[in-house]
Amino acid sequence: MEKLTKLMVSGATVAAIIISAGALNTHRLESRLRDLESACIQEERRSITEAAKEGLGFQPDPSNCDAESLVRLKGPDLPKGVQAEIVSVQRAIGDSSGWPYILAGLIFVLTGLPWAWYFLLRRIRELRDAILGK
Repeated sequence: MEKLTKLMVSGATVAAIIISAGALNTHRLESRLRDLESACIQEERRSITEAAKEGLGFQPDPSNCDAESLVRLKGPDLPKGVQAEIVSVQRAIGDSSGWPYILAGLIFVLTGLPWAWYFLLRRIRELRDAILGK
């Protein structure tokens, strides 16, 4: 195999590894988010049960454990405890879901550029030779 072809194939391999690692990391974070949300729901149910025993009646708010709505909270309503962990994991998912594809694409383009350049130069030379009748 030619040197530039090896460079391009190795760049594609590294890009595939980066995409795989990014997908695994995102899957790990989403799994952690599901675990935290279920723990938050359990905590919410426990507090409702305790409030019912004490005679305080209030309805559960399903958005208390929803990652999307917790991320949007600002000011004095900042979450604490399990909800704060849900917010940090949700933000980490947002951060880690896009960068592997960008990095892999950049690596693939940079390692494939020399191959494409010399490929096109060879085609131009063939075209020139065909026009000149060689």
